[in-house]
Amino acid sequence: MIRHLIWETDGVLFDTRSAVTYAISRSLNEMGYTIALNVVDDLARQSLDTCVDTLAARYGLDPALLRRRSAEHYRQIPPERQLPFPGAGEVCV
Repeated sequence: MIRHLIWETDGVLFDTRSAVTYAISRSLNEMGYTIALNVVDDLARQSLDTCVDTLAARYGLDPALLRRRSAEHYRQIPPERQLPFPGAGEVCV
């Protein structure tokens, strides 16, 4: 009998997309590149890997560096800015 289940929550239970978009955009800005948030957001909607790989190729960056820097910024975003989707709590009961 299954008693506990660990579920991947990023973008499934919690609305993390705007936080991810912000973290990637801020990382690029700090590295000297300007990009519109909607461009990052459109790529992030496809997948995080697609977003990072596409942007790293566009600006001639190491994808691992962009991932690392973005992860650092993402960790600083408080949970209050990444709320659960409506009904997420009911799904987990």
